Order: sequence, then structure tokens, then C-alpha cells
Amino acid sequence: MAAKSGRARRARSKPSPARGTRPAPESAGIEPRLAPAAVVLLTYGPRRTTRDARRRLNAMLGSGHDGGQVPVVEFSPLNAHLDGLPAGASLTRVLEGCPPGPVLLLHDDVNIRPRGVERLVRAHLEGVGVAVPVTNDRGCDHFGGPLPPVARADADLDALDSDPPGGGEGPQPVSTIRPACLVADRDTLVDLARRRIHDPLTRLTDRGAGFAMVPGAHVAHDGSCSRQMPSPVLESEPPLLVAAMIVRDEEDMLPGCLDSLRGLVDRIEILDTGSRDATVDIALARGASVNRAPWRDDFSQARNEVLEQCRDAAFVLWIDADERVRCPDPELLRRSLASFPGDIEALDVRMRNIVDPAAGTVSSTFTSARIVRADLLAFEGTIHEQPVRRQDPRQGLETVPTGLISLDHLGYQDEVVDVRDKRTRNLELARAQYDTERSPKAALDYARSLMLAGEAPDEAVDLLREAVAAARGMRVDWHSYLQGSLAHLLLERGDEAGVRESHTLARAAFEAVPRDDLAAAVFARTATELDLTSEFIDSARTRASADVHLEGPEPVFTSPDNRDLFRRLLLEALVTEGHPSDAWTLVDTWWGPEASPDRGIDGEMWPTVAATAVSAKGPEDGTAALVDLAAGLGTAHGLTTALASLVPPVLTAVAAASLLSVGVRADDAASTGLIAAVVGGEWALFDVMAPQAASLDPVVRSRLAARLDGAGEHQRAAALTGSTSGGSGGGLLGLAGLAGVGGSGGPQAGS
Repeated sequence: MAAKSGRARRARSKPSPARGTRPAPESAGIEPRLAPAAVVLLTYGPRRTTRDARRRLNAMLGSGHDGGQVPVVEFSPLNAHLDGLPAGASLTRVLEGCPPGPVLLLHDDVNIRPRGVERLVRAHLEGVGVAVPVTNDRGCDHFGGPLPPVARADADLDALDSDPPGGGEGPQPVSTIRPACLVADRDTLVDLARRRIHDPLTRLTDRGAGFAMVPGAHVAHDGSCSRQMPSPVLESEPPLLVAAMIVRDEEDMLPGCLDSLRGLVDRIEILDTGSRDATVDIALARGASVNRAPWRDDFSQARNEVLEQCRDAAFVLWIDADERVRCPDPELLRRSLASFPGDIEALDVRMRNIVDPAAGTVSSTFTSARIVRADLLAFEGTIHEQPVRRQDPRQGLETVPTGLISLDHLGYQDEVVDVRDKRTRNLELARAQYDTERSPKAALDYARSLMLAGEAPDEAVDLLREAVAAARGMRVDWHSYLQGSLAHLLLERGDEAGVRESHTLARAAFEAVPRDDLAAAVFARTATELDLTSEFIDSARTRASADVHLEGPEPVFTSPDNRDLFRRLLLEALVTEGHPSDAWTLVDTWWGPEASPDRGIDGEMWPTVAATAVSAKGPEDGTAALVDLAAGLGTAHGLTTALASLVPPVLTAVAAASLLSVGVRADDAASTGLIAAVVGGEWALFDVMAPQAASLDPVVRSRLAARLDGAGEHQRAAALTGSTSGGSGGGLLGLAGLAGVGGSGGPQAGS
């Protein structure tokens, strides 16, 4: 399993010596047998930073600028364009000139000590593809916590690198790294150079190179490299980034989109295809440039027309009115575009389909090449148009992922689809496109439009069969997506033959792309329906243990709901088959203190998680584990209701009181906890939770008071109906501390 930030912190958990007792910085250099074959120093400046980096390298490698027998090559990414080549191409030349063996690549604003270098080199020689240190860089899987500035970090780094490394742990696989310091071989570094390893803002996701964090190797990184990148002014000439849009009758959606572009783009170009509302006035009032053209039932034609107004820009962001930009630091994104324009053809932007903006509910996510060089961009496709290379559409655009910007898509909320009549419009366009092209994409678009319109499920199945057959031998991620889509449609049809075919397709898609959430969920459902639990468990274990950090192809779409369904059915299968401890290990992997969960546990998942805990640990220890889990997540809607049918009332009451005492958001905790305390006769626990009764629905509070009267607790009933809000304060209430307070213990049955 990939290491999360919690594991990185554990690797450097050894405290630094107290001020005044720290050992003197090491003066010894690197042991010759563990020296790198070469060092590539990426120099960003300013000059003092680069000079200090040279001094540190000379001290580690030996006297002289070339470091004795270890060649040191300096490369300035921000000045590479002076040679007439993009920075990536220039760096590739440098790397190709390195000798065989482990190469240390690092930024000039990084401090790494001799023991750290030795451990990175040793890990690489022992089989790690790309060895990275524990770092103070946030936003990556090898983050280990803060460190002093580079100039004052020697003593801290020496202390952290002291033996034994990381408590004896070996290298830990990681998924996402900041490539400010690493050891790899020459060929691997050449491959990484194509992914903009020289861009200070780059975060790399492992695609089979074998990233691993090395405990006992630590670096301090100041991050001054990113501050040296040029900061282009807005509304520059020629413009750096222009937004391109096509609109029609978007007066409701357009203002939010335009507002989200502020501070990011130099200009907004809009093509209006026949608005009859205030769309054009809104666009002009917000400073956009608007042209008009008739709608010709072809999305790519309209997009290509507005692109002609953007060719003077370096890059184009194509966007729709029902989308919203999420860019925490627009200046940082613009710096990245301005610093390495020759290295970027297109940026893959994370897209989120939002079905409930108020709650922020995400139905699915995917990536799309949304920022593209203006001279390269064109579109193809009557509907669900795709960006292509303008000069040669058959040659794909080279995309690189970015975490600096994402887009939220609001256009497929039911009410929006109904108002715009998107179902009818899309179906007509998709049918016309399919009649003309008969390609896998055209078949998929037509099938999707039929499903959106709720029409002709059998025809949609036939279209997806055609697309699956035609896509064999194409990109594995798309083939898996098509198989999963067909499997889902067959499963929804409900007949036994369809369910069996669905199972076969979903299993094939899941095994080809284990991170495909749709394939995983359909595989889990069909295995459950067909009583193939053991087969499902065997196939699912790999994904279950590594989850989203698996190597292999990225899925076309990710779906949090489908991911949760897969997890829930797998936990239930493991418990049913007599493996509750394995199931609880997965719970801890997905949501425990060392995880970085993409979202919490919802009301549908808590009953399964609660049953897993009680089965694995017993009622008391299981309840305690659930309380700890919920406290870490901060939410537990549905947990106490689930517990009430699994454990004695006293434990349900204890859990509820504990959750309330630390402010965990759990909308059922007060009502369920108070009822459990009454049923169990746990009056001390009841009194702890009684102040929360003011937050209950009046009907629930009245019914609870009636139960108190029935139990002869008239004073408590009167106090309950007149209670005021307020908590009991204090920290987490332990099971041992609460289980014995007051009451008789109550009956040993669920409440």
C-alpha cells in the first residue's frame, strides 16, 4: 500500500535534539561505494542560493567544483529557452549525457545530508526505481512535517538521518511525489523529464516507475525555486491565457462562470449562438468580447469558430457557462504557463460533475485537456466534442496533469437538464453523428444520450456492444470504461442472462483497470447477486489493499458513490465469509488515522462499518474502535443508529456521549444515545447527554419525555421538555470511564 503523509511522519518521528544539545553537523562526506554516479543540480537562483548549493555538494562529494570523481552538472530550467529549445528538451540532453548508475537530481534550494544521499543511493541499488526522501514539501505522499530553513537545517537533518533509519522500516511505495530531490537511473530520469520534472510546481504520480520514500533520508526544501518563476501581469499583450466559450440562453449560469475566471485569464472570448435572454448583456457587462453566429447543430464547429478569436494567445482555456473554475492561486498557474510554454501542449484538468452544489455532492470525476496551446487546438465531434491537434487530428495532444486548477460542472443536475431540454437536444445530435461516423465514440455518445433520455435500453445495449468490440486493441482505460458501461446497463436490465454477461464484462474491466469505480461496483453487485462471493474476494483483494494507489492505467472516470458501493459490498462479503479482521484492516486502510480519505463514511456505509467492527473486535472493543474512527473523521451520521441494533444499550449510549463530547457531527447521536440510556437505565449517561436534547425535533423530544414518564423518571422528563442547548464539554469519554457510571447496566440487547 502506498504511504500516506501519516506514514511519512512516522518515519521522521524521532524528535530533534533540544536546542543547545544538538550534535555538530556532520563533516564527513559520502561513502564512495554509495556515491551517485552523477549529480544534476537544477539551479533556479537567486545566485546566493545556487552558490550555497554548490558549497553543500562540494562538502559531500569532495573538493573542487566537479566534486572529485562524481560529475556535477548544473542546469537552469528558467534560462533553458536561451538555447532555443524547450526546458524539457534541454534537460533531456543533459540527462542523456550522464553515466550509467544512480543519478542524484535536486534543486538548488534543497538541503540533503551525506547519510540521506547514501540511503537514497542504497535504496536505488537494491531495486527502488525512484528513491525519494522524507520532505517538508506538503501535498505529496512523502511529506514528513516542517523543518527549519535550508541554511539552518543541518543539525535537524543529521539528527533525523541518524540510525536506525525510520525505526527499521524499508522503502515505502508512494503514489505522488514532489521531484525536488530524488535518485533514479538515467533512462528513468529522461522519461520523467517529459513530465516536466524541472517545473517547481510539478507533482508526479507514479505510472510504473516505482516511486518509494526512503526512511532515514530527509531533506529541507525552501521552495524559493517557484518564487523565481516569472509573474506575468494580467491583460498582457500578447495574452498568456484566454478563455473561449460558446453560449446560448445562459443568463442563469453565465455570471458564476465569468466570476470564477477573474484574476486568471487575460481575456474572455464568447460566441453566442442565438440567445434570446440577457446572456449577451451579462457577458458584455463583465468585460467579455462577444461575437454572434447561427447555431448549426455542431458543437465542434462553434468551438472552432470562437477559437479563431484566440489565436494571438499562448494558451486557451475552453470552458462552458455551466462550469466553475477552482483555482486557489491563479498567479501560480500563470507563472507555470509563462515559465515553460514550450514544454506544454495541453494541461489535463480535473473535472467534477456536481449533482448538488449546496452539499458539494460529486457524482463523478475525470480529466480533460482544458488548457491547450492556442496554435495547436481544434475540436472534432458533433456532440461531446473533443480537443484535437489542429494540424493533424490523428496525432493526439501531449497532456500533462496539473493540480493548480480544476473545474466543477453543474450542467447535469436534473433540474438543469430538464430546463434546457438537454436530453432531446443531445439525442438528436448523437443520432445524427452516429449515422454519419459509425465510430466507437459515436456509438458511445449515442448510447449515453439514449440512457440520459431514458429511451430504448435494448438499442443502447447494442450500441455499447458495438463500441466495446470496435475498441479492442485501443487504450485500455477506454476499453475498460466501455465494458463497465455495458455491464452496468445489462445489470440494470435485470434478467439472469444479462446479469451473468454483466459479471463477465465487469470482472474483465476491473482486472484490466482496478481503479475503474464503475467496473468495480458492477463486479461487486453481480458477484453478490450470483453468489460468487469467494471469487469476488479473491479478485478484489489487490485493489482493496492498495485502493487508489494501485499502479496501472488511470480510469476514464472516477465515481465516489461507486467506490463506496464496492467497499461496502467487499466488507460485507469478508464478514460473511468469516474474515472480519481482514475487513476491519481495510476500514483502517481506507478511513483510519494514517489514511487520506477522499470523503468520509456516510449513513449508508456506517451500518456495514459498525457490523465489521463488532464482528472483528467484539461489542465493547468494536464500539471503542468505531468511536475513535468517527472522532478522526469528524462526522458519524448514522453510526449510533447502526450500533443500536448491534450492541447493548449501554455501549450505544457511551458511544453517543463520546461523540457528542468531542463535537463529532452526528445528527442521530443525541436522539439514539438518549433513548439507549433510557432503555438501559443508564441515568448518569442520560444526564451527560441531556443538554443536547434541545437540538432534537420537538416530536422526538416529546416521545422521549413520554418514555421517561413511563419509566417513572418524571423529573428528568420535565427537565427534558424544558432543556436548553449546551454540551457537557471535556474530551473524549472513554468506554471504561462511562460504562460503569450510574444505572444498572440495562438489558443485554440492542436498543
